[in-house]
Amino acid sequence: MYILLIKDLRIRAIHGLREKEKIVPQEFLINTEVLARFHKILAKKDIFDDSLCYGTMRKSIIKICTENRFDTLEALVYKVNTELIKQSEKIISITTSIEKTELLKDCHVGVKLITKK
Repeated sequence: MYILLIKDLRIRAIHGLREKEKIVPQEFLINTEVLARFHKILAKKDIFDDSLCYGTMRKSIIKICTENRFDTLEALVYKVNTELIKQSEKIISITTSIEKTELLKDCHVGVKLITKK
């Protein structure tokens, strides 16, 4: 099994409960780990055709975050994981964290969700 990583993806989007959050885009920091089952031959032969595409997953995350609006990060992270897990039968589980980087001055706040098939 392999863990594919998308780390420190920064997206400006509109999500939140407060009135200002519903109008002004804010930065979100997204990290995703995809646990996937691959045959040993894939690694030995260095074949892309049978692997997962980081670019496709990244584009999916960006699209979900920028084309939807959620009041809660819990709903947003659920949408991200449920859409990503559909992309391949090889995916066993997905762990995604989404943090707001600008809400508080001294820290990031966010949620993490683990979704299994």
